[in-house]
Amino acid sequence: MTRNWTIILCFTLAFVVAGAAVLAPRAVGSVRGLFAPTSYDWVSRTMAACEEDAVTRPTSVNFLVLPLERTRRFGSQLESRALETFGRTTLFGSQDALDGLKSGALRISSKNFVLYTFDTASNAERKWNSASGVSRLTTSDIASDGPFKVRLQTSATDTSTDWSKVTADGRGTCHWVFALLRD
Repeated sequence: MTRNWTIILCFTLAFVVAGAAVLAPRAVGSVRGLFAPTSYDWVSRTMAACEEDAVTRPTSVNFLVLPLERTRRFGSQLESRALETFGRTTLFGSQDALDGLKSGALRISSKNFVLYTFDTASNAERKWNSASGVSRLTTSDIASDGPFKVRLQTSATDTSTDWSKVTADGRGTCHWVFALLRD
């Protein structure tokens, strides 16, 4: 191969690599968009089903945890609608979280987490099983009606001991936890 052909080949290869670097993120985003849900109505149906099931079992304590993560569209407007931030967790009200999901500012996280609950009536702490994604956690082992505070541990190195100020009252209902999990 002559020197000129080598230069042309290197230039062409550099051009192809640069083009791929520019186009690949767009292609990945487009492919992700094809598989992303266009509607989050299933979340509302899951919330309603959890509530209906909890009512039929009045001695159970039920949590529906929806772990969230931010996207590039997440901004200060949605962050200002948060109920509270503690440790590595930011809690949102159900409607604000659903709005964030629908707008693309939030998405469901697949990170592993452990839910802890603190029964303020009995000062009892409970560690629930590790979970990921949208998870329903239920038990009939708690005799108290609460109120309950929550904490989510997102990794073994997460040493946060802060509890939510927002509380969930009672048995026989489903407590929705829309939690933005931070690293």
